[in-house]
Parts: sequence; C-alpha cells; structure tokens
Amino acid sequence: METQKGSIEPIKVDENPTISEKKFEVNFEKYQQFKSWQAKAIDEYENYKINAPEDVLEPVPRTLRDQLKIMAKNELIKLEQEMAKQKLVDLNTPFRYKREEEIKIDFRNFQRQIPHCEAKLKQMEEASTDFYVENKLTTHAFDVRRTIDKLNSELKLLELEMDLYGMDKEEVLKDL
Repeated sequence: METQKGSIEPIKVDENPTISEKKFEVNFEKYQQFKSWQAKAIDEYENYKINAPEDVLEPVPRTLRDQLKIMAKNELIKLEQEMAKQKLVDLNTPFRYKREEEIKIDFRNFQRQIPHCEAKLKQMEEASTDFYVENKLTTHAFDVRRTIDKLNSELKLLELEMDLYGMDKEEVLKDL
C-alpha cells in the first residue's frame, strides 16, 4: 500500500493475541468480597458525622461549605488514624510496663484523695462556713468541690487507659 506524504497508515490488529486470558481472570467470590468491603467503606465514610454549626461556616461561601466539610472529615479521619497508631505503639513499646505502674499509682492516689476532700467539704458544711483554715492556709469550699470534680474526671480517664492496657480495676485497688 502506497502512502502519500503526511498520510496515516492504518494499524494492523493481530487476530490471535498472544497474551494469556488466564492472567486477567478474576475469582468471582473475591470480587464480590472486595465490592462488599468497598461498599461498607463508602457507607462508613458517608455516615461519618462531624459537628458543623452554621455560625462556624458563616464566613465561608455557601458553594464551598460542602467541600470544607469533606476536607474537615478527611482531617479528622487522619487524626483518628494517627491516634490509633500511637495507641498501638504505646501498647507494644518496652515502656508499657512503666506506664502501667504510673497509671496504677495515680489511680490509687486519686482514690485516696477523694474521701479526704469530701471529709474537708463536710467539715466546712457542718461549720456553716465556705472556707477552711489550716496552718495559715485558707481553702475555700469551691476549691474543694473543683478538686473533687477534677479527681473524678481524672479517674474516668485513667479507667479508660486501664481498659486499653487490659488492667483490672479491682486488682489495682487491691490492698489500698
């Protein structure tokens, strides 16, 4: 076939391809499993809720708000991944046992402090006063209540950390 200068010659297609079709064969069960995982992941992503009050989004143009929510959702997911990774590292580090002992000491100490603070508060209430003076140091009832609240919240956080490390609360409090 004669071609003129600048013309394109048609590409010849081989009727008998040499590539094995088995290479591209997909196991149907594995494909269905993959599709199921993919659908589950998409569903989890779409149902991942973020708190987006209107007053926070007010300065952003309405056309960009959905994009902003998606970006925030992605950042939150990355943050959760990093936190999960850090927990895995903490659980498998050689310093794990040191942290477990610190948790045990703090937990026991806070358990001891709460009754002491409650007793001080009860003394103030019985004396009908809002403060307590000991060794020229004045302690107000609101400070004692705040300390009790803070100790209780710290105890809750320590209990979560104890669950993470598989520590038993009753075992930690043994011989208190």
